[in-house]
Amino acid sequence: MSIDGENRNYTRISLVQKFGQHHYFDIEVLCSPLVKENVWHHEREEMIAMQGKTVVIRMKHEFSGDESIFKGIITSIGMDGDKGVSGTLHYRGYSTTILLESGRTMDSFTDATLGEIVSEVVEKYGNGISIVNNPAFKSRIPYVQMQEESAYEFLRRLAWQYGEWFYYNGQVLYFGNPYKEKDENLVYDIDMDSMHFSSCVAPFHFSRHDYLSDSHMDMFGDDSETVRGINTYLANAMKTSEGMYRSQTTMYSHTATGHPLDIEHFTAVEKGRKVASLVWMTGNTKTCRVRIGEPVVVQIPPNMCKRRDMGRYRIVEINT
Repeated sequence: MSIDGENRNYTRISLVQKFGQHHYFDIEVLCSPLVKENVWHHEREEMIAMQGKTVVIRMKHEFSGDESIFKGIITSIGMDGDKGVSGTLHYRGYSTTILLESGRTMDSFTDATLGEIVSEVVEKYGNGISIVNNPAFKSRIPYVQMQEESAYEFLRRLAWQYGEWFYYNGQVLYFGNPYKEKDENLVYDIDMDSMHFSSCVAPFHFSRHDYLSDSHMDMFGDDSETVRGINTYLANAMKTSEGMYRSQTTMYSHTATGHPLDIEHFTAVEKGRKVASLVWMTGNTKTCRVRIGEPVVVQIPPNMCKRRDMGRYRIVEINT
C-alpha cells in the first residue's frame, strides 16, 4: 500500500467495490506504544493534510503472481484511542470517482449525443478525472437535464436509462461497455472457499410509451424482444416468472428520445436487466483474478458431480 507514492505499513485494509458506485476503503494503522510513536505523537495538522492524497492498494497472490490494483483518494482521517492504549490511525476514502461529487447542480443539454453530454459533464464538474467515454447509444437526445444532482449521480442515471455501463474497475472509470470478455475460471473447493447459488422470479410483461411533440407521434415499446445469450438457469427462471406473472403493465418512459425505434431499445435493455437479476452467485475466494466488472465461469470439481457447470457471471461487488 502506498500514499502519495510512498510505501506505507498498515495493520488492516477494508475495501468495498461495487459496480456503478463509489468504491470505499479504510486503511487501519495500529501505532506502537512507544512514547514518540503512539497515535497522539502525530501532529494533527499533518494528519489533516493527508486528505486529498492518492492511495494505491496492490493485492498480489503469493504463489500465482496474479495482481489486482486499486487507486483512490483519502477523504477523511481518524485518530482513535481507547483505555489508554497506543491508538490507531485511519485513512479513509473513495475511488477517484469521488471527484465527480462536487455538489448538486442544475444544467441542461440540448440536441446532443450521450458521448457529448458525458464529455461536457466530466470537463465542467469532474475536477480533473479522466474517463473512457464510449457509449453504445449514438442517437441524438433532444433534451436532458441535471435535476439537482451531482455529476456522478447524473451520469449514473443516464447510464441506467440508456442501458450503458458506468463503473470504476479500480483504476479506470468507464462510460460504456469496455468489452473485457476474458473469462476467469473458478472451481469450488479449489479457487473458492464457499459458494452460494441463488435464483428468484420477477415480472416481465410490461410496456413503455412516450410522445414526440414535434411530430405528434405516439411511441410504444414492450417486452417482446428476445434476450440473447442466456444459459439454462436463466431460461428456466424466466419461464417460471412468465408463467407466474401474466398481467401486462404499462408506464411512461422516463428516457428522453427523438426516434420511435429508440424506445424499443430502452425496453429491450430493461428486460435484459430484469432477466440477468434472476440468477446470481456469491462466494469467498483468495484469488486475485476476480476483478470488478469482469466475467467469471464457476464450476464444481469433477469428483463432486458430473454436471460441473454453474454458469457465467459478471462481478458486481467485491469485499476485501
